[in-house]
Amino acid sequence: MTDAARRVVLLARPGTARDRLRAALADAGAQLVLEADPTVLASDELLAAAPQVVVVALDAATEDALDRFDPVLHADGVEVLFEEAELAARREGWEAARWVRHLAAKLHGHGDVLPPGHEPEDAPVPEPAAPAAAEPGDASAVAPAAGHAVPAEPTFAVPAASADAPAADAGHAFDPVLAEFDDAPPAFAQETPLEPFAPEWDLSEPAPEPAVEIADARPRLEPVDLRFDQPPALPGDAPAAQDPVLLFAASQPPQPPAPAAPPPAPDWSFADEVEPVGDAASGDDRRFHHDLLEIERRIAGLELVDDRPAPARQGAVLVLAGIGGPDAVRQLLGALPADFPQTVLVQQRLDGGRYDRLVAQMQRVTPLPVQLAEAGRSADRGVVYILPAGLGLRSEGAALRFAEGEADPLDALPGSDSAVLLLSGSDPAQVDAVLRLAGAGALVAGQAPDGCYDAAASTALIARGGESGPPAELAARLAARWKN
Repeated sequence: MTDAARRVVLLARPGTARDRLRAALADAGAQLVLEADPTVLASDELLAAAPQVVVVALDAATEDALDRFDPVLHADGVEVLFEEAELAARREGWEAARWVRHLAAKLHGHGDVLPPGHEPEDAPVPEPAAPAAAEPGDASAVAPAAGHAVPAEPTFAVPAASADAPAADAGHAFDPVLAEFDDAPPAFAQETPLEPFAPEWDLSEPAPEPAVEIADARPRLEPVDLRFDQPPALPGDAPAAQDPVLLFAASQPPQPPAPAAPPPAPDWSFADEVEPVGDAASGDDRRFHHDLLEIERRIAGLELVDDRPAPARQGAVLVLAGIGGPDAVRQLLGALPADFPQTVLVQQRLDGGRYDRLVAQMQRVTPLPVQLAEAGRSADRGVVYILPAGLGLRSEGAALRFAEGEADPLDALPGSDSAVLLLSGSDPAQVDAVLRLAGAGALVAGQAPDGCYDAAASTALIARGGESGPPAELAARLAARWKN
């Protein structure tokens, strides 16, 4: 036992859960100063033990007895760790060993939860030790280069050719296919010596001009005058005595456009008593005055459109949890600040359905008000609501309201002002709906699998690109997003 061991009190009723919690605390190096049944323990005895950590094995009877210990459990410098008695009794083998590592990390305030012999991925890699000095004359020793051992390159012994064997042709490499035949290599495989290249002129001087003049093979076209005063004469036609007739309209000279008549000036008077004077009055003028009067009548009946933006929909933090979730929910709520401004909805699946007890548990660990959600009530900001089974959530205008039935809260939350956390025991089937909400701008994360009793949903979320972390870290992300 080290000097840094913290004083721990174990509150648990006799049974398997208490025995395993006691063994786990001993393996974690805790200094157990008191072990008692909370249903019979007096509050003065707990206070006299001066605990730094209180480990509570929760069951129905223990929850009813915890109220009288509130002065100690809420005292400064006292950390309370709640464990489900049923889960503590179930843990065996590797699961129990993993829980002991996490318990030791909580007691000693460090994050090392890996089993012995394993190092974190970011641990520094030790430098290799320098090789021992080789004895003089030892040919197998290889000197390292720049502090690293360099393996020697393998050498191969080539047998010497016998005197009876014919000399190998230096111009041919060994061919394993031809080696299977006794005949000599074919003629095309023999190398032919190349004659030296001798140019016909000195390469250092410019190349001579060609002696043959190459004629331009392109036909030469004589210029043609396309202007004519008379149409071209056709064979057998007599000369035309009249003026030439242009065959194309485009060849005719442009004619100036005829000037357009100015439009008549309209009478813009709105007076009903003005009558047209003289012969200028017509039926069109009377219809024009009638149309203006109709426009004035319609304009007088128009109303301004309310183009003010609709109020933003209220969001919330939805916490989904199941088996093993109460401890994670307690850690999450305990790490939230007292002035957290957003609504928190906890959808914790319980086999017994004692949601009123869950409200009391959560109120002990958080300064935020914790209430049991009821149908017909609106969800207020800055309040933690426990959602019992069979109670859903609906969006009514800009507010959120609890409703009877299976109204999925994920469908009522706007992504721009919401967050969803998948803790231990949450349903993996909800990952798709959670990711759709993330695409709308919601903060989505899961509990880190290392500290999760049932990490199926968190693992599925991580596999599809989601983020994860321990409950205290998730609470810090929520506080950073909704700063006052």
